[in-house]
Amino acid sequence: MDLKLEIETNTKEFKELQMAQAQLTQQLNDINQRMIKCVGKDELLQKLSQENGHSKEAIPVKAEK
Repeated sequence: MDLKLEIETNTKEFKELQMAQAQLTQQLNDINQRMIKCVGKDELLQKLSQENGHSKEAIPVKAEK
């Protein structure tokens, strides 16, 4: 495989992976929003903190927009 073709192939695969990552990130954000609606933000943060081995205090998290 010549270098130019390899670069084109890698670039195409990289762009496909970026698109897949963006889709997965959006799906994760949607799931998080549904979880927050179901159990409330404070309860969710406390539960996730406990599952990750942190103290019983909820860890403050800045919301990304």
